[in-house]
Amino acid sequence: MPQLLTGTQLAQNIKLLLSQKRKEIFKDKKVYLAIIFVGENNPSQVYVKNKQQYARDIWLEAIVFWQGGQEIKADFLYLSPLLETKYSTKEEILSLIKTLNADKNCMGIICQLPLTEALQDAKDVLCTAISPLKDVDGLWGILNGWNLQDIITFQPATAKAILDLRDYHQLGSRKGRKIAIIGMGNLIGKPLAIEAVKRGAIVQTFTVEDKKALIAEKCRECEIIISCTGAIHLVDASFINKQKDQIIIDAGYGFLNGKATGDVNFEEVAPLVKAITPVPGGIGPLTVASLFGNIFILQEQKDLIQTLWNTLL
Repeated sequence: MPQLLTGTQLAQNIKLLLSQKRKEIFKDKKVYLAIIFVGENNPSQVYVKNKQQYARDIWLEAIVFWQGGQEIKADFLYLSPLLETKYSTKEEILSLIKTLNADKNCMGIICQLPLTEALQDAKDVLCTAISPLKDVDGLWGILNGWNLQDIITFQPATAKAILDLRDYHQLGSRKGRKIAIIGMGNLIGKPLAIEAVKRGAIVQTFTVEDKKALIAEKCRECEIIISCTGAIHLVDASFINKQKDQIIIDAGYGFLNGKATGDVNFEEVAPLVKAITPVPGGIGPLTVASLFGNIFILQEQKDLIQTLWNTLL
């Protein structure tokens, strides 16, 4: 059997650390994370519930906008008019983001993806409306750009979770190692490729539009395969070489026959590799932990980020 690269214990360790940081950085201040959640996407509903519970565990609040019927603490009753509004246009959501940007009690803003079909064309506009001081997901890239130049320290949550999981399980240096990254989204694939290159890895990248046979052929040549497409069971035995020396990291998430599953056909792939992340229990718990960690990372660098942002205004 392969080594299971679970993230649950590390996520718990981070939770304890963040609970302490919450007291040190915010003290008795009443603060919250704002989640703008549109539609009925099932995986997103799971993510949002996990984020709300994690927030409570570290003495923060995660307030979800656009769902209605939500009870909030007395400290945040001034937000009630915003919570009672059901937004239906890009302009209404932009107005909400503007209000949240200006709210000194709001420490982070997430625009939960995917958006509804009607708002897909507005995604970039909405994401770039979030202040970099509150963009804990790194949704519009300016924080990633400053990180690339080593001006600040910041990675989007899932990319950071993957990096932290590798370090936690002591999987060795990335320098000179061949890594395949399947999925080149702004939140995982692209920042992860940048971080891998910065650490000296030899990186090949693919998207779900590439021919599966080509991806599989190239993956067999790689020591590490990271898949983050959301395409259920995309990675199967054809991606695996015969040496049983590969590390498989599954950052996909979906449902198959009512059960959570990822990009990797776990039952088929696991017996053939050195190490693999399970779904659930692998990257997922760490992604939530990393997201909340970014609240504190941005707070610790807020003066520098504000200075950088002012030069662009």
